[in-house]
Amino acid sequence: MVETVKRPDRSTKTGGATAIAAVVIVVVAVAALAGVVVLSLQGGTARGDTFDLVGWIAQGVATLAFVLSGALIVSRQPRNVIGWLLVVAGLGPMLSEVIFVWLIGMDPAPTQASPLLWSAVWFTNWSWITLMFPIFLILLTFPAGRLLSRRWRWVVILCGLMITVMLGLTGFSPELQVMTGDEVLVWSIPNPIGFLPEYEEFGLQFEFVWNRLLLLLTIVCVTAVVVRFRRGSSVEREQIKWPLWAMLFFGVVYALGASEGGFNRALDILFGLVLAAIPISVAIAVLKYRLYEIDRIISR
Repeated sequence: MVETVKRPDRSTKTGGATAIAAVVIVVVAVAALAGVVVLSLQGGTARGDTFDLVGWIAQGVATLAFVLSGALIVSRQPRNVIGWLLVVAGLGPMLSEVIFVWLIGMDPAPTQASPLLWSAVWFTNWSWITLMFPIFLILLTFPAGRLLSRRWRWVVILCGLMITVMLGLTGFSPELQVMTGDEVLVWSIPNPIGFLPEYEEFGLQFEFVWNRLLLLLTIVCVTAVVVRFRRGSSVEREQIKWPLWAMLFFGVVYALGASEGGFNRALDILFGLVLAAIPISVAIAVLKYRLYEIDRIISR
């Protein structure tokens, strides 16, 4: 009689590892958010007005929603790239905010760049792309985490090239600058490895090309969602509806802010809420949780 040897279940090991990774991601995100609050209070950079503070917290909760939704997908579907993209889109800006609050709280301002300081300023100068490009890629691969076909690979390559250019531009600029969201310079120091010319010499040409490429990516990624919706099954169409409505509300609020020439205090709060709705809706759609209730919710 031949005895059969049971092989270890790799899926169980993988599931356990991703579950641990998801917990670690959530812990890091919560610690980062707490770090922002503590450093802001200690350094006196926290918003003084209650209304402003609520808006600031709303946007912090929105970034946390990206991390939590991504971690949930990673724990359930570790091979779905959308979960990891959501984690990057939330964790990147959150860590950047922690570092930024630390940098602007330096007193006196530094006069030379140590390796740690260089890395910190460099990261804060390009960290905004950790939110923008993952959203592009989510639109491109939603809901299964795969491209429609190989013909769409050029979009991923274009995203990679643009990210590489931005990393190089911020890493080899002549100065390391710490600036507020209102483009107010806090302090700057010479970059020890900077060899690029001053931004004023080529800034207009670069911004022209960069903005056109961002517009191209937006059009192509939205087109991918439309194509997937038309070709998809009934389940896929229900999946697409959830983030579609969330992004529509987000677009309305963003357009209101743009038409006003900037976000006021009420729009800051609303912006945080609609931004949080995007990752939550994506998680609901990917995990297929109560999909068919979206029509009833919207009709109400």
